[in-house]
Amino acid sequence: MDSKEFLHDSSHFIFKEVAKGVNQLCGLSKTSSMIANLFVNLPLQIELRHIEGQKKPSKKLNALGEFVHAYIKHDDSSKVYIAFFYDSEKQLKRINKAIYKHPEFFSYLYMREALKLTRLMNTKTHYTMMSGIIKHNNPSISVESHYRLSQLACNYVVNCTIEELFKGSTLSNKLSKIMKGQQFDIKYSGNSEMDVIKDLIEYDPSAESAITKLDEQFSYDELANQVFDCTDGAIETNESISTDLGESVSTQLANMSRGGGSESVFAEFFKAKKVKTGWFKKLAAKFNREVYYMTNTFKSEWSSLNITYRHKFKAPKAKYEDNKLSVVLSVDHSGSVSTEGLQKLLYLFEKHSKKITQLFVLVHDTEVVKQFTIESDFDIKSNPHFVEALSHRFAVGGTSHYDVFKTIDEMLVDKTIDPEKTIYVSFSDNCSDIPESWKTFPSLSKLSTTFLSPVNNPVNIPNTTDITMQ
Repeated sequence: MDSKEFLHDSSHFIFKEVAKGVNQLCGLSKTSSMIANLFVNLPLQIELRHIEGQKKPSKKLNALGEFVHAYIKHDDSSKVYIAFFYDSEKQLKRINKAIYKHPEFFSYLYMREALKLTRLMNTKTHYTMMSGIIKHNNPSISVESHYRLSQLACNYVVNCTIEELFKGSTLSNKLSKIMKGQQFDIKYSGNSEMDVIKDLIEYDPSAESAITKLDEQFSYDELANQVFDCTDGAIETNESISTDLGESVSTQLANMSRGGGSESVFAEFFKAKKVKTGWFKKLAAKFNREVYYMTNTFKSEWSSLNITYRHKFKAPKAKYEDNKLSVVLSVDHSGSVSTEGLQKLLYLFEKHSKKITQLFVLVHDTEVVKQFTIESDFDIKSNPHFVEALSHRFAVGGTSHYDVFKTIDEMLVDKTIDPEKTIYVSFSDNCSDIPESWKTFPSLSKLSTTFLSPVNNPVNIPNTTDITMQ
């Protein structure tokens, strides 16, 4: 069997079997036409990749994982890829036999990747969140391992849901063999990937010795039996397509399972979704609203005239006062805050650069280690320090907000900033002394304040806003 013949035969067979299996996992008949809508949203593509030194395939089902890997590309979430790795064409015949002997395995692979997509596990927002958790809980782990560990945690969470789907379907007798060798542990049932990653990095900090470079694009994690194709910074930053696709797949799976035993399983899985890529829109809306109300006032003498006499007087000219805005931004450089988040703030400030006359950036860990005072009467982004202050890192240490709040309090006392015309944004994971320090400086309550965090850790201070970068 040559490679062309293998791809032709396997593609047709796997597509047909995945359609049957996914229908069954959703509680439908094998031949239900509803699978067509799912495939339209998330098609399946079979790949054959030549890898020198690839082991000879075993006859056991759990050995399928040695040469079959499913994934959604980090820069293309439009389809699920199932890739077969082989060394010589002699191996293709044995691989082909395994495909026909264990077709349910490919339904599992497709469902695993589809569920990861519905949880937005392939987005930059999700990766940034997971990377931040790793940095905070085990900063010794190299950033090159963050994506691999993130996907490992995702697989554990998704596999717990798939296990429930298999148990409630006509494919239940295939479950034990399929899950053998996969990332599955019943102790993670009901947990989120944010919880799982904290556990994984305690006993498997990097395992770099088990990573094998397959080619220029792919690497293989022997301990997790996982192929991955991404390094830090390579994930697509435009998340609108992935987000929309994830929602479409969620809707389709929910429709397919409606009225069946799998409906509650999907409902619980989707309900537990914590990642939200719309955090930037929420922050932008708040920022835009505050800039508008703080920098534009309209005055007209008509308001002081009795309505009976207004027609007797010449209409006064409308008088606008264009008031400039001050922004205080504190940046926690304890290691959990991403540069990408700063760059998004940079975009917001650029958008309103002609309305901002002062931008104070306070970089801190346990103390304020660097300060920028950026001013301009016309356009704040014209200041040469504008980009430097918002897109560079200067410290990696512990975290405290006492010195930050003390500095802002002094700025209020000496009237460097006007509380009526100042917005304060705190950029931190909030694993700090924020509530205690805030009480020490009651003058800060005069400011319009937003606590922006890369993890779900609200400070819940009255009259302030918590926004999570998820």
